[in-house]
Amino acid sequence: MRFNTEPLSAINKKTHLFLVGGVDASGKTTIAQMLVDDLGATYYRPHLSLIDAAKEMGIQKDHVFDDNPILERLSWTRYLERIQSSSIAISDVHFARQPNGDTARALGRYFEDELRSPEPYISGLEGSFIQFLLDHNVDISLILINVEIEVTRKRRQGRGKKHSRSLERQSIQLEKQSEELFFNRLVRSYNLRHTVVDNNQHISQTVDAIKTFISRCIDKKS
Repeated sequence: MRFNTEPLSAINKKTHLFLVGGVDASGKTTIAQMLVDDLGATYYRPHLSLIDAAKEMGIQKDHVFDDNPILERLSWTRYLERIQSSSIAISDVHFARQPNGDTARALGRYFEDELRSPEPYISGLEGSFIQFLLDHNVDISLILINVEIEVTRKRRQGRGKKHSRSLERQSIQLEKQSEELFFNRLVRSYNLRHTVVDNNQHISQTVDAIKTFISRCIDKKS
């Protein structure tokens, strides 16, 4: 069976996409959902588009993250189609990821990262994916949620997730540095509008600050 991996020309209208990233337990998912509710935006994760595309192709869960160019392209297309259903779209993402660790966590498997020799981080968003969106009239802005290490530790402890990331300060610091590194690389490589917002106390203040940023981004492009 063949799958149409080319976006429909009818949906090539301007969409403002805001990618909200940060370390695990930074609050990015909650923030993204609050923004969606307040702004009436479309919410969809690149990660979910990959899973949805795999289901469409009949690919089993254990093979979703295999190297498959057709699946990858189809997931990009489905993501684009979804976010272009409205003028504003929000996605929470990781700007940095550990290939083995994050794949294991996504599949619900146990993964313990060695503190002495942690798995290296790579970009959480491929440059080709960003370019694909830009080529299809998507206006992209990046938002990095900054959280202090001790705040992150307490939030992770409070969640008690079986497959959550490390509680070690050194590990959290590496994750935080990696998120910042790849966030800045995307900003420089594609000249994207961006902001860094603290989320150490009241999340409503964080959301308000981001809404102000979003308003300015849209006004500049209108």
